[in-house]
Amino acid sequence: MQIRYAVKVSSVHEYNKQKLCEKAELKQCPIHPEGGCGIRRHGFYLRLIPIEFKIPCWYCRAAHTVISLLPDFLASRLPGTLNDVEEVVLEAKKHPTLVSAAEAIRPDIGLQGALRWLHRRLKYVDNILNVAAGILSPVGFKDLRRLQEIFNVDFILPHLREKLNHHLYKMPHILGLISPQLEPVGG
Repeated sequence: MQIRYAVKVSSVHEYNKQKLCEKAELKQCPIHPEGGCGIRRHGFYLRLIPIEFKIPCWYCRAAHTVISLLPDFLASRLPGTLNDVEEVVLEAKKHPTLVSAAEAIRPDIGLQGALRWLHRRLKYVDNILNVAAGILSPVGFKDLRRLQEIFNVDFILPHLREKLNHHLYKMPHILGLISPQLEPVGG
């Protein structure tokens, strides 16, 4: 299970420099907010992209579940950051076809793999914008650049994770997480 770790950094380098994995705290179990489940710190797991870094974990004895705190800047269930995903989608929009976009963005792998890789990111972002439009307002949620301007941010996906904190359990993967009952961890 992944829950939001509200950190005030936007890169893995800053996250590592400030040793935020070691500073992470989980005050209550997202499965048993009333307590009594025996939740304990469970170390960390490593992510390797864009560079090696640690994700803090806890273990709920009662639910036999590992709970990890995913920093706001990271994509959920995809390697890399939300900013990376957003940049890929914006780059893909510059191309006349998905094939030309896939060839330009991922020349390191075969075309079919590049198309799947790109399509997955495009689909996630499209789903996120559709759900966000239903929750926030009738603002034009189809254009990432327009949203960056409306909210005056360089990257909209991390901003939406923060803005939609109480709806993350409804959001598609990469942005969405699990627990609707917990406030974000961190600060």
